[in-house]
Amino acid sequence: RKITSGATKVVIDKVLENKDDDFSVLAKKIARTMSDISSETVLVSIRTGDIFYTGISYLFAKPEFMDSRLVKNLSCLLDSLDTRVERIFEVIGRDVEIFVGRENPFTDDCSALVTRYTMNSKNKSIEGVLGILGPMRMPYEDHISLLEYCRDGLEAFKS
Repeated sequence: RKITSGATKVVIDKVLENKDDDFSVLAKKIARTMSDISSETVLVSIRTGDIFYTGISYLFAKPEFMDSRLVKNLSCLLDSLDTRVERIFEVIGRDVEIFVGRENPFTDDCSALVTRYTMNSKNKSIEGVLGILGPMRMPYEDHISLLEYCRDGLEAFKS
């Protein structure tokens, strides 16, 4: 798979070029960039228990999520996000996994695309989860390409 837009790759590469950032800062910048590119919610875990999410406003702006029941369900998801990410971390691999509806360990009201990454440096290894949450009608192929490209960029980071 390839990212469909050369401009998208340039934007992501620009974020990845900043070697002054520590890995945690870089991962959060990548999540924000992914969210802006995809117009979806993006989450990244940096080690177990250190979870960052962004783009919730994109999710709540979609017609499917105007229902107050869904807003409540998604709010409950955010309250338990750390536990859910820990559980999913144990069952996913490096390949992008697609979870739709009831298969989705986050919430059955949307879809999730998730991948596991490992960043190795000379004296440490950091593993985490990178994912996109969105409506079931999301452009899966585009988002999978975006996830793969960003995962590969995080894995190539050298601190």
